[in-house]
Amino acid sequence: MAPLISIKNGDGPCLLLGGGNHGDEFEGQIALRNLAHELNPNDVSGQVILVPAINLPAVLNNSRCSPLDDKNINRLFPGDRHGTITEKIASFIYDELVQRADYVVDLHAGGRSMHTACYAQMHRYEEPEKTNATLELMKAFAVPIGLLYDTEPDVHGNLDTVVEELGKPFIAVELGGSGTVSPQSVAITMRGVHNVLVHCGIVRGQIDQGEGPTAIMGVPSGGFVIAEDHGIFEPFVDLGDVVEPGQPVGQMHSVQRPDRKPIVHHIEEGGQVICRRTIGLTTHGDYLYFVAVPLDAGI
Repeated sequence: MAPLISIKNGDGPCLLLGGGNHGDEFEGQIALRNLAHELNPNDVSGQVILVPAINLPAVLNNSRCSPLDDKNINRLFPGDRHGTITEKIASFIYDELVQRADYVVDLHAGGRSMHTACYAQMHRYEEPEKTNATLELMKAFAVPIGLLYDTEPDVHGNLDTVVEELGKPFIAVELGGSGTVSPQSVAITMRGVHNVLVHCGIVRGQIDQGEGPTAIMGVPSGGFVIAEDHGIFEPFVDLGDVVEPGQPVGQMHSVQRPDRKPIVHHIEEGGQVICRRTIGLTTHGDYLYFVAVPLDAGI
């Protein structure tokens, strides 16, 4: 039994807000529980569906994947109602909630292994009008950075992929990480969810832009750094730093062979660091960093 709150009143659009897609990411879980207590149904025009623990077994286990079948729900959409428990949850989310929603917002953080800047992200749609509608939703959330992807690795089975295939506006928001939560990150999340309620026309009010308008950025194809071996990773740069093409960003130390020289990792393309790994012990293939760069005005 997964917690789910639906607040519906009169006619209007339906907004689906999800948290706990990964169980070790907390800002969305907290913000949606707060919103459930703060939102007056009399102020709603339409429907708000709040799912603060999309993958409840993972939330209870403080883990990215479910302890029941060791599966990451954000690689399983649209799910399988006859599959494992995580596949069944994904099927319910897709069949019963996504299908009735007009807008979908998925609240994430870096979990225990990563720390991120506060940013929202979306993909470009084939239809320009859908891209523009989703871009306005992303701007309304009012985080400092908004990422617009043309392509992205590892999107098969993601919630955003199946929502986008339906032609509905979808944004995911990253709000910190390292398995922790802060007053600042919760405040940014609360402001964002209130803003999208106003933007979607579900409640009345004004958009709070916080510290200023969202900077629209992109991630270059060579802006990811992936671990080349198993070992202890030593970072050279931190969140917010600007790195140059080819710059060394860290090095990997062998655990068993301290006589070996560490493997220095370089980034192919430069930009602003918006995500970095926070756990020292690292395995081949783990993401270590990625960077973002400003997009041209004509997006």
